Amino acid sequence: MPEINEKRYLELGKLDYNRCQAQHQMEWNHMQQWYEHSNLEEFGVSKKELLLAFFVASSSIFETERYGERIAWVKTNILSNILSNHYYSTEDSSEQRTALGYSYTKVHRLIAILLETLQESTTHVLDRTGVDVSNLLLDLWGAWLKKLTGEGDEEIEQVELIVGTLNICGGHISSKDDKLSHDEYTTLCRLSNKICGQLAEFKNGNKKVNDVEWTTSEIDKDMQLLLKLVLHPNSSCNLSKDVKQTFFVVVRAFYYKAYFATEQIDSHISKVLFEKVV
Repeated sequence: MPEINEKRYLELGKLDYNRCQAQHQMEWNHMQQWYEHSNLEEFGVSKKELLLAFFVASSSIFETERYGERIAWVKTNILSNILSNHYYSTEDSSEQRTALGYSYTKVHRLIAILLETLQESTTHVLDRTGVDVSNLLLDLWGAWLKKLTGEGDEEIEQVELIVGTLNICGGHISSKDDKLSHDEYTTLCRLSNKICGQLAEFKNGNKKVNDVEWTTSEIDKDMQLLLKLVLHPNSSCNLSKDVKQTFFVVVRAFYYKAYFATEQIDSHISKVLFEKVV
């Protein structure tokens, strides 16, 4: 214990934290450049929304070497929000879409931004692992877009899109794998979708007091079940620990955004991303 409590370890910890923070600040600068270059404000995205998405991703996957996964998470989050909220929503009439200003030029530009993002992720994975995941990413997004246009057989929620993207970009799933159709992967997807749906209702205040109490209790039970599925070893399962852990990491991020007030989150962002430890 005396050796562990030595001041030099505290100083090393501070240096490591500040190094990691500096890396994340560089990445945040990159995200702001992407925001301006892609003119995301025109699609209704604010810089504050982008910063929140970046903070959630960087605090969940903080290791400096996992830069590609963080960036993929943020861009997947932002682009799927744009597509869900404005263009491909099956609940909007064509008149409503027109009122939102979605000209063909805007649509083409949005598609170009998405394809550019997928190419960036593909290049990063190829450089790091030597594996071409372009078809996997295209198939994942294609299935999600079909759901938005009402052509898909089953719903693919945003959490599932983010998890799939991270597992592909993290090198946990390759083109030769069948993990995306594995029974346990499907079970984790359904449970994660359920939890995040409940969290969205809780966050938006769509329930009465008694219903809220029931919802929070149900969320807690489902979170415990998710953690059990992620941590409990299963000899008959061919899913790696990393693949399963990704589900918990992403759902935990949704949980955080639902349960913490905006003021608290703003304080966390300020301290974690921009205040140097001395």
